[in-house]
Amino acid sequence: NAIIDTCAESTLASEGMIELPGVSVVEEDLTADFTGIGDYKKNNISQLNVETTIGDKVFMVSGYEFDMSSVIEHFELYRNYNCTVALILGSDFLAKYDVVIDYEKRTVTMTI
Repeated sequence: NAIIDTCAESTLASEGMIELPGVSVVEEDLTADFTGIGDYKKNNISQLNVETTIGDKVFMVSGYEFDMSSVIEHFELYRNYNCTVALILGSDFLAKYDVVIDYEKRTVTMTI
C-alpha cells in the first residue's frame, strides 16, 4: 500500500521493507532531516531502491527507510486506516513519472 504525498520532497519506504526481495540498500548511515507530518531529524537512515508494482507496471523507486508510525497516526486522526503503508510516493517520484492528479475525477495518471 502506498500514499501519494505531493508535499513530500522524497519518497519514503517503511523500515520493514529493507529485508524484502526487490529492495536493495544504496547507502547506509545517512542523517535524516525530513520535516512535515512525520518529522524525522538527526536519525540514521538508509537510502533504498525498491522494486514496486503499480497496476501491471514495475517501477524501481528510490527512497529512504523511514518509521511510518507518526505518519499513520496522523492519518488515523481523520480516517480509519486498517492497513500497513509501505511507501509514501513523494514529489521526486511524481516528477520523474510525470504524474497528473485529477482531483475532480479522483484519478492519477502517470507517463512512463
